[in-house]
Amino acid sequence: MTQCIAIYDISGIQSFIFSTNKLREIVGGSKIVHKILFELLPKKLRYDNDNWENEDFSKEIPKGRFGNVIYIGGGNALVLYENEKSYQSVTIELQKEVFELSGGGIRLCHAKIEIDHLNQKGSFVEKIQKPLMQALTTYKQNTAPIQTARGFAFGAQDNETKEPIVSVPTSKDSPCKYASYGRFKKNEIFYSTRDEKSSERISKYYADNFEQFRDEGEKSFVAVIHIDGNTMGKQIIDFAKKNEENATLFDQLQNMRELSKEISKIYRDTLDSTVNEIFKKEIKTEKAYRAAQQLTKNIPYREIIADGDDITVIIKSQKALQFCDLFVKTLEKEKEGGNYSHLKDFHISVGIGIAFVHDKFPFSTAYDIAEQLCKNAKKRGLEYPFSKNNIDVTHSSMDFQIIKSGMPTDIKNFRASNYYLDKNNQKPKCLLRRPYLYIKENDKNIPKEYTYTNFIDTYEELVNLGIANNKLKALQHAYATSEMEIDYVIQMIKARKKCELQPWMGNKATYFDILDVWDYLKGGK
Repeated sequence: MTQCIAIYDISGIQSFIFSTNKLREIVGGSKIVHKILFELLPKKLRYDNDNWENEDFSKEIPKGRFGNVIYIGGGNALVLYENEKSYQSVTIELQKEVFELSGGGIRLCHAKIEIDHLNQKGSFVEKIQKPLMQALTTYKQNTAPIQTARGFAFGAQDNETKEPIVSVPTSKDSPCKYASYGRFKKNEIFYSTRDEKSSERISKYYADNFEQFRDEGEKSFVAVIHIDGNTMGKQIIDFAKKNEENATLFDQLQNMRELSKEISKIYRDTLDSTVNEIFKKEIKTEKAYRAAQQLTKNIPYREIIADGDDITVIIKSQKALQFCDLFVKTLEKEKEGGNYSHLKDFHISVGIGIAFVHDKFPFSTAYDIAEQLCKNAKKRGLEYPFSKNNIDVTHSSMDFQIIKSGMPTDIKNFRASNYYLDKNNQKPKCLLRRPYLYIKENDKNIPKEYTYTNFIDTYEELVNLGIANNKLKALQHAYATSEMEIDYVIQMIKARKKCELQPWMGNKATYFDILDVWDYLKGGK
């Protein structure tokens, strides 16, 4: 019988995870998405303990197993099946489980191609990747998603999911007794995994909510951070083409499998190392608390999505900028010092978007804004590309925005309307220097006002001057008013401090970005 290669793709991930504003349910939704491909798929294929990564990949399917995992990551999976019958059997069972877990909130898309020439030489991209993606596109276009009958509740109806409210069994510590089925499953998954003792990872310290960290009498802001790898698609295609020479299709599949595992590992290890370093004092204190009083204290951090180079986290606002800076530095060190033979020719960098929001702000909207900011940061990187292995790659970059009540969610239009002075001028002055580039060394081709190093250096200069907070607030307000007001406040500060302050770098405001996040920079030190 002819073997086949199948691709599985999860659609609707973001809308499913962020269909609620309750952190526990968001985390539960994220865990469901992870469970589908990383646990359920290997289980349906009959792997022992879902441990597909540590098993050797071969063309022969072991007795008692339906197929061999090629790789899992980025919201999709590739599987080599013995025949089409095995593919259909596993897929039907997997779809049932996905529907039961998500209540129809997630769509599992799939497609397959027959393959009978793995021992032959050829192009992985032309023979496998493109045909699979074409088949998957056809499936998505021609197959309607399966959903529950939303909007047809005999009793109460969930305002967010539009599903009927049902009575559900609860765990002893779960507050969820009456809920829509989809929300119940998210709560169930969250509570079933929260207290797992087998893991020694830092995740056991993650916060269930951020209200517990709120300072009395103060508004509590958190940062929703979205991180995404730069130019990974182009570099993966280049990697695949370089491996076509003198290699069979099976050899190329093996290389793609190892590459996928290395990509997942480098980002996973970088994320864990960053969190451990940022919260090392809190974790040390936490361990002492647990040992002495058995209290359940947490760190103000929660991982929402961590799938390869696609990462979304929520963190206390005062830690956000420090976290992103350290993540980029740790990623570079991990790439240079780690054992990544398949990634050796890759340039690993990321785009980062940070949305500072109140802890009651809808997380779905905050995620959307963070994603916009991440894309905006990547555009700044694309303005200053450099070549590596004949491919244009970019520096890591970051953009941020404080979201206040009543602000529109279209960041591009909001900034165009609110962050420019003298708009009628052909070259109006812009209050923003952001997005910022993370660069190791001075590059004459990159204006220093666009570098994160200069951003921090300028902040430290202001700190060392010891300017009163009311004067800094006055300067921030002046930037939003007029150039005349800016000059007036600058002169007031100079009269007291005998210092030189340059309010503009070209047509960009020198200090506005810093003043905008002044409290968060202070808290991160």
